[in-house]
Amino acid sequence: MYSRLIRNWEVRLAHSYGRDHVPLPFRIGADWWKDEFPQIAGDDDLDGLMAVADEWTSHPDRFISERVDDVPFSEKSGLIEFPSRGVTSEPRNRTGYMAYRPLRHGCPMVLAVPAWNTERWKLRTLLPTAKQCGFGGASLSLPYQDERQPERWKYAQALISSDLGRTMRSMQQSLLDTMDAISILRQLGHERIIVLGFSVGSAVVNMLDAFDPRPLGVICVLCGDNFAQCVMNGISTRHIRKSIEPHVEMERLERLWRPLSAATYVPRLRRMPRPLRVMLTSHYDFTFPFESGRRLRARFEEHGVPHEWREMGCGHYTLSCAPFSLRFLLWLKTKLRQAAALPDAVVTSEDRAADRRDPIAASRASTQVKTSNADTSV
Repeated sequence: MYSRLIRNWEVRLAHSYGRDHVPLPFRIGADWWKDEFPQIAGDDDLDGLMAVADEWTSHPDRFISERVDDVPFSEKSGLIEFPSRGVTSEPRNRTGYMAYRPLRHGCPMVLAVPAWNTERWKLRTLLPTAKQCGFGGASLSLPYQDERQPERWKYAQALISSDLGRTMRSMQQSLLDTMDAISILRQLGHERIIVLGFSVGSAVVNMLDAFDPRPLGVICVLCGDNFAQCVMNGISTRHIRKSIEPHVEMERLERLWRPLSAATYVPRLRRMPRPLRVMLTSHYDFTFPFESGRRLRARFEEHGVPHEWREMGCGHYTLSCAPFSLRFLLWLKTKLRQAAALPDAVVTSEDRAADRRDPIAASRASTQVKTSNADTSV
């Protein structure tokens, strides 16, 4: 009875958010990668795009380009603008945006990475909770969101789409933008940063966790292990499934989008100690299906990755509705207070130099804090 009630509620909310969603026309989109892989035969070269995905999976550092510590940016009235390093064909998407609300110079910061169809300003509801715990707040716009959205579009339709190669580029751009946002916050004097990702933002933060040792902690809210399965099985992306399904079978799509899946990077996390690493799933999630989160948790445990896991008795969309939203904010307050009490990692000049050469080794050398592997429902 309760499950049916939540599902009906979720379907209504998903429909209200996605009523205007029309998928991009299906494309293999191999041309998005031709500049780096000239062996790609053409736009419809699925085998060529599969080779790109295999190379990304095998050598991910080639695709997550070297971190930039000095990112050019401008700040006006609490909005930071910076050039995006991602590959895009839309002029408006070549600039990244981040809302910036510090408490004081050098204060700890929470950087929020939003869900697919969440405008940056909606994350302001997190600011009071962050402030109560001594944190300032920043919220990022992902590719094609907010000011980055082309005028003719009604939503960030190219962030996740039935243009397969473009989706890979969009997620790569999302990760690079998040890393650059962290660099900007550090340039502004904020050393202690918690990165908080929601839904597709959690997929970005899961990837970030494997590549960037700088955040004090990562919190992934509504996450899953397999990007392709979430897109093809979730109620929020049915329009994309209808566009892809006649052209590419599931097995090939999973291989193609494996570089976007959190499970791919779990083995790297053993070499990336993090004082705070928390995953939150919802038991009645039909967008990032609960089974996907359960598999991700099992993979964390299989590889001995220190983490904390939480489960809420709601759905993907109902998390933002009372009473679940209130319970979530209380839980988040607990996590941020825990983060505020964590000791600073001791980072020497040698560590910083090593960090530029090998972030994995630098993280292992500079951070030696154990986290709990708890299993407590919220």
